Amino acid sequence: MKPIRFSEHAILKIKVLEAHGLKVRQEFVQEVVSQPDKVMEGYQGRQIAQKALDPDHVLRVVLEEQPDSIPAYRT
Repeated sequence: MKPIRFSEHAILKIKVLEAHGLKVRQEFVQEVVSQPDKVMEGYQGRQIAQKALDPDHVLRVVLEEQPDSIPAYRT
């Protein structure tokens, strides 16, 4: 599997979620990418990987594959 590169937007969103009481580790984001509960088609050929955080929340990660890495954008 290609390495996952976290965009600045993804890192910011992780901090915003933490400020709202939802702790999301980068390791969990990697798990969403490698073992999603669901994958959907996104805008301009991107994919959206989804996995449950808890019974009330899901984490969606927008994936844009590039030759050397997979950038992850939290939605």
